[in-house]
Amino acid sequence: MRNRRGTVLIDLLITICIVMILIPVTMACISSMKDANRFDPLLQDEIALFQLRKRLILAYDIQYQQNEIRYLYQGREERLSKVNQNLIVQPGTLIFLSQIDDCCFKEENGAVFVVYERDGKSFSKILLHE
Repeated sequence: MRNRRGTVLIDLLITICIVMILIPVTMACISSMKDANRFDPLLQDEIALFQLRKRLILAYDIQYQQNEIRYLYQGREERLSKVNQNLIVQPGTLIFLSQIDDCCFKEENGAVFVVYERDGKSFSKILLHE
């Protein structure tokens, strides 16, 4: 039989080297996941308003008022308005913007805008252009 002295030490050193290589890779993955889980309300607003624009493009008989928009969508009448702190479509509770302080609709130069406030900041986004 051959003498296998030092084999355990070599195996241990190889394992430590592999772990030392994997630690920075693991830390980089964890830090990027932390950023991905961050809630960005402005990004969420853009996604929601894109979906709302698509819905309004498919709607007809659209009527604008300062505090609500009424329209026919897929054969039924719907109303877009602020309820509590959410911009929702009724009937039902399809929420498009949440945690907003105030909301109104404006028509300028053939375009309809939603103007809303969140955390003391005002945002004006186009919904529909005729």
